Amino acid sequence: MLSLFRALAALTLPLLTTSTSILLPLYIYPGDSATNWPPLFNSLSAHPTIPFTIIVNPGSGPGTTTYPDTSYIAGINTLNTYPNARVIGYVHVSNATQPLSAVQTNVTRYAGWSSYMGGANISVSGIFLDEAPSDDSSQSISYMQSALNIVKSTIPSPSPFVVFNPGTRTSAAYFSPNPPDLSVQFENYYSQVPTSGPITVYPAGETVRSAVIAHNVPSAADATAFAKRAVSDGVGAVWAADDFNYGDLNYLESVIAGLS
Repeated sequence: MLSLFRALAALTLPLLTTSTSILLPLYIYPGDSATNWPPLFNSLSAHPTIPFTIIVNPGSGPGTTTYPDTSYIAGINTLNTYPNARVIGYVHVSNATQPLSAVQTNVTRYAGWSSYMGGANISVSGIFLDEAPSDDSSQSISYMQSALNIVKSTIPSPSPFVVFNPGTRTSAAYFSPNPPDLSVQFENYYSQVPTSGPITVYPAGETVRSAVIAHNVPSAADATAFAKRAVSDGVGAVWAADDFNYGDLNYLESVIAGLS
């Protein structure tokens, strides 16, 4: 019955009034009993109509143990109590040089979290494929399709959520034949955001599956303005941070303000 509940929850994230949601790299250690994550819990509770896709990254991936440590168990279990939170795991593909067997190993370890029997729900419903390629070679495009298929066939969710992160614009070829749910088409310093017009040139017909992320954003007002630009562009998800390493949640409410 619990696995059925998890499956249904993965299908019922609330709909936002705009098409733009939050894509949050949660690269912050949760601390004992997840004491470092309450700002996120508070925002999830305060904004129940805003979907959050939250990337967890215990150790440049799932780590080397069957399950994450007790701090991550507490934090992920809490995240999974919010119907507007989708938790996905971090896996790097090293510009399509990471052996697909290693990608499979990492995805399989995340998938195994759903079998945790310690009284907590630490399942993930998708994977964030970081350091994705952006060139138009058939080898790179084929590699990402294979990585996507690994996620879709391994994560125990009715519709595993897949995010590519090339961090820069790609051609629409990366969305065919099977598209990722999101592809990060801009991840850069805020100073590199154009002063006007679209944040980047999006793949033809795939703006709604595109995401944009800015780091080293100077102020909360700039974070809100960036989120508003993302909404205006019609992208699927956005994030803005003051830190290159995404080590805090200082602009969380400011980004949310830009979605309204």
